[in-house]
Amino acid sequence: MLNLLLIPLGATLLTVGLISYPTPLPGSTIVTASGLAILIVSSELFRGFVRSGRGRWIRLDRGLDWLERHSTRRIASALAQTRPDSLPLAASEPDESLNG
Repeated sequence: MLNLLLIPLGATLLTVGLISYPTPLPGSTIVTASGLAILIVSSELFRGFVRSGRGRWIRLDRGLDWLERHSTRRIASALAQTRPDSLPLAASEPDESLNG
């Protein structure tokens, strides 16, 4: 239920932050990073997009790696799930049908 509120909020912050980059308004980086963090924490689909982006663009991977090392535990664990070598959460859980 909370994700229904967080996903639109994160998308709005990310959009506003990206639009405000070329303007002289201060804080666009903070707004963009906040939206990105909210979306990564609350959306599996967005984590998958970030994971594929990290595999393609080394600068994005380095930046998110730095952010992972310097953020809170909740955000760091969500960012760890976006590493290119990590499996999606559903795929990393054990399959009950294989256990008998």
